[in-house]
Amino acid sequence: MAPKKKTSLSKEDLAKKKSEQAKKRLQKIHNDPVLLAEYREKERLKYLKKKEKGKRKCVKDMTPREHRVAKRKWVAYSADYRKKTKYS
Repeated sequence: MAPKKKTSLSKEDLAKKKSEQAKKRLQKIHNDPVLLAEYREKERLKYLKKKEKGKRKCVKDMTPREHRVAKRKWVAYSADYRKKTKYS
């Protein structure tokens, strides 16, 4: 068995490479209707499993405090998304 080569990439480079590969994989899935249907079904099942375990809460099940915290996150995520799409 041959020894593994050590990569000389930094953490940032590895993260960037991983991100690019994920984008490439998702692009391939979104271009094929069959793969897209399978992907959406898997995501739906993951969501339902999380919801069943209690890791995911509906807004109606949140306390007012939890809802405020969630809303702040949503606003921040939306702002980041708009900023990214504005420049790309």
